[in-house]
Amino acid sequence: MLAPICLFTYKRLPETKQTVEALKRNDLASESNLIIFSDGPKNDADSSNVDAVRQYLHSVEGFKSVKVIESKENRGLARSIVSGVTSIVERYGKIIVLEDDIVTAQGFLKYMNDALEYYCDKNDVMQVSSFMFSIDSENLPDTFFYQANTCWGWGTWKRAWKYYSDDAEELLNKLKTKGIGWEHYNSYQGKEFQKQLIGNIKGSMKTWAVKWHSVMKLHDGKVLHPKTSYVQNIGFNGTGENCGVGDIEGLINNKLDLDVTDAEKYKENEAIERLKVYFKNRYSYRNKIKRKLAYYFK
Repeated sequence: MLAPICLFTYKRLPETKQTVEALKRNDLASESNLIIFSDGPKNDADSSNVDAVRQYLHSVEGFKSVKVIESKENRGLARSIVSGVTSIVERYGKIIVLEDDIVTAQGFLKYMNDALEYYCDKNDVMQVSSFMFSIDSENLPDTFFYQANTCWGWGTWKRAWKYYSDDAEELLNKLKTKGIGWEHYNSYQGKEFQKQLIGNIKGSMKTWAVKWHSVMKLHDGKVLHPKTSYVQNIGFNGTGENCGVGDIEGLINNKLDLDVTDAEKYKENEAIERLKVYFKNRYSYRNKIKRKLAYYFK
């Protein structure tokens, strides 16, 4: 049985259309059930945009079934995802998750379903991700394990998601008790995860992904990643809830067909070393200044 696809939308009609149309071109789309969660407007100004998105959603075809679930209230992205994922994995046992700014390659659904099936009973694997940072992929295994949450097109199982906790402060205390330091927790990504977790505790942020990342760290969970991306994030135009302004992230290669079993075949792999180099450069002081300048003078 193919995993149900859950799409979370709000008020961005152009991005939502691109996301759905790309997903519809996937090889397994016509055999897949699509469940769309449409969040309610925050205010009167957003109502017309939410209505326009919903009108489009009710016209979507090309899948085995399409169900649109409309919220009267504005739940926010984090609350919507946690509630939606929880309800769907309870019913189906597994799930594929997309937000309304993630454009997928034609082989995305095959990759996700192959991985969700193959690792279904391997309890140490807690998530399947379809995004990979812009590392040099030459001579790397098709897939590998990297212990960090990436949430641009991902999937999981009921057996793993049952551990999810929304209490950031409790998660931090458990991390300390288990002796998991910031260096290990941040998975080579500067202080990004650390800042997000603290931000959720202080109330300056309200996100879900860093809490899921924390849960996987506490359970020493593995996350399957492809050597190159099956997805492209088109949301860096200032319209997203947690995305700023920047370049499109990820690449689309419709001929991509990666072996999900490679992660088990190659116990030691160069991918982690290349990720370390990538993040060292990305979070260097010089590159931070360059990104700020590029933002202000764009």
